[in-house]
Amino acid sequence: FPIRIVSTQEQDLLQVRFWPTDICNFNCSYCFPGSHDGNFRYPKDLVSTLANFRNIFDQYKQLGKTKFHLIISGGGEPTLWPRLEDFCKGLKESHDVFITLVSNGSRTLEWWTNNYHYFDDVTLSFHHEYANIQHHCDIADFLYEKELKVTTLVLMDFKNWDRCVTSVNTMLSSKHPWYIQTKEIVDAPGHGMDVYSEEQKKYIDDSIKRIPSSDKLLKQIDDIKLH
Repeated sequence: FPIRIVSTQEQDLLQVRFWPTDICNFNCSYCFPGSHDGNFRYPKDLVSTLANFRNIFDQYKQLGKTKFHLIISGGGEPTLWPRLEDFCKGLKESHDVFITLVSNGSRTLEWWTNNYHYFDDVTLSFHHEYANIQHHCDIADFLYEKELKVTTLVLMDFKNWDRCVTSVNTMLSSKHPWYIQTKEIVDAPGHGMDVYSEEQKKYIDDSIKRIPSSDKLLKQIDDIKLH
């Protein structure tokens, strides 16, 4: 039988993932090797960095791409890049870019208040070894109120399982019903699906612990389609 490769990605969409730094203010024991070594600090030349991304988008425009989705993530914590806000502002001024930020959410509420408008979608990874659960919920609530699509991704550490589950339950009582998702840890030494119990695997398999209301979901889908 012939093999058929099917993609669900829109043909006019270009998705790019950018890791601006491998510096992190957390030092989680289960992070993948090289994720926060501090060997690649930040892009040194903002003008050149912006020019490179603009050139990429312009080149793909000629190939029929009209929608651009930039995912800014790590290893490392991208919000530690001092020019992150200028980078996002510069891209949005030149191209209609939908920006997803993946962050550990550790920056202050003041930082998020000053910079939330540069992002369209935020995923807050929750790391029980370092994160403050109340601060994490406060940031997620704030972003939800600002009409961003916000997801908390809880890394489920089999060695500290009860603490992770307690964190999820605390999130479930938050002020607003943002997304809550759980994820296994499989790419760090000593971790893998084989170390989880059957009960833990079942908990992780049912990964979506909460989704926003249907009205909120429809609005978020419409916002994404516009880009």
